[in-house]
Amino acid sequence: MDGKNGSNGQKLLVNRYEFETQQEYERAKKEQAAAKFIRQKLEFAAPEKVLQIYNKVIDEKMFETPVGLEFLRELQTHLVNDPSVPSERIHNIPVKTKVAEQGESGLEKTLEEKSKKEPPEVRKWHRRFGVVLLLVFILIAMVIAMFAILGTSDSVTILNYKEQIINQYEEWETQLDEREKAIQEYEQKYGIDSSQSQN
Repeated sequence: MDGKNGSNGQKLLVNRYEFETQQEYERAKKEQAAAKFIRQKLEFAAPEKVLQIYNKVIDEKMFETPVGLEFLRELQTHLVNDPSVPSERIHNIPVKTKVAEQGESGLEKTLEEKSKKEPPEVRKWHRRFGVVLLLVFILIAMVIAMFAILGTSDSVTILNYKEQIINQYEEWETQLDEREKAIQEYEQKYGIDSSQSQN
């Protein structure tokens, strides 16, 4: 039994499976037609031919909806019950499941579980991301260390140059004052008049 478009309130049914979206419904209709075509081709086929087609259909991931998976299960059962077909040559049926999860906002989110591990490309990018993240943290630590060293060092930098220059001039001024005082004491001690020596 097949339903019609769900926009006017009718249910979207294929083989008594009800679908939520028009897209899922259309996919199920295509899988139903493909299953019917394959059934007709395999009606009088040898078990080896059935096995080849079954494995090819699974490898190409032609069926994803319950309608297609039901057909695959029929073929698999037929092959398992045939003693001329070794069970290790019969591929398993991969299933993608959808899980509805209630979020904090109250909206439903649909999550798709992965049937296989991440592809090597994704793992490669994850590894690269980890390395880049580590380098970023190292660089941040280096910048913080540089500012700490800069703040505690006595050398002249752009941050403390004015203060350092003023301190240097004050030091020179005190040294000059001390020398001038020593010279005046020497002149007084030996009776030298500094105003006469300048003329």
